[in-house]
Amino acid sequence: MLHVVPAPDFRCGWTLPRAVGSAVVRNRLKRWLREWLRSQLAAMSVSDAVPAAEINFRFQERPKSAKRRDLGDLKRAEFDRQLERAWADLSRRLKRQLERPQPVASVRQEPAE
Repeated sequence: MLHVVPAPDFRCGWTLPRAVGSAVVRNRLKRWLREWLRSQLAAMSVSDAVPAAEINFRFQERPKSAKRRDLGDLKRAEFDRQLERAWADLSRRLKRQLERPQPVASVRQEPAE
C-alpha cells in the first residue's frame, strides 16, 4: 500500500509491522526498497522532476489463504515488479494532481475605519 502527501520536497519512508515477518525478513525488505528507490531516483533524467511528496510504503501481511503468511519466501524479482506498479501508480496520481487547477485562496479584507 502506498500513501502520498504533497510536500515541498521528496521524502520517503516505510512501515513494516511484525505481521510481515521476522526481523530478518523485514530488514531484507527495507534493504531491497532502499536499493530500488536509489536506482529509480538515479535513473530519472534531469527533465523528470523528482515528485514533491512525502511517500510512505506500507507493507501488509499476506492473506491467510497464502501458504506462508510471512514474506520470507518473496523473490526479489516479484518485489521489484510490485514496486514498479506502485511507482507507476504514484506517477499517474501526482501527474493528475498537478494538472488539476489549484483553488485560489481568497483573502478577506477588513473594512477600513
